[in-house]
Amino acid sequence: VHDNRVYGLTTGQYTPTSPLGFPGRSTPLGTPEYPINPVELMIAAGATWVARGYSRRLPQLHELVAAGIRHRGFSFLDVFQICATFYNQSKFYDEHVYDLEAGTFPTADLDAALHAAREFDYSRESRIPLGVFYETTFPTYEERLAGERAKETDPVGVMRRLIAERT
Repeated sequence: VHDNRVYGLTTGQYTPTSPLGFPGRSTPLGTPEYPINPVELMIAAGATWVARGYSRRLPQLHELVAAGIRHRGFSFLDVFQICATFYNQSKFYDEHVYDLEAGTFPTADLDAALHAAREFDYSRESRIPLGVFYETTFPTYEERLAGERAKETDPVGVMRRLIAERT
């Protein structure tokens, strides 16, 4: 997801990740809504690979895109980028982003992932972690579907299912 926290193509309307009080074209007095945290949302929703990158840290971003593509399962990459015209956050991001320690951050730990995701609360004061927050393995949809289809084509499995349904 490319997230510049403003709808630039519609000339500055607020988005679900715009900060509270953001004065956009559709909310000249400021948005009354708190922003959502896409990283936290995707971890809670069951994505098996969740990360955040920043468009001004291209080597890391390239690595994250490739890792997300390689991951077998639902991958979610939140990419912070700037909208130089309607909400230029370059200085803010440059001063607040930091890297989760690759190789030492416990990406398989759901609680640690959620804690790190919540560190950036979309306020002006909070730090912004970048990198992989969560990574786990789980049979993919295709793998589970193939397993179900295999049961249907196995004559013994079909007979057992039919008997079980009728008893």
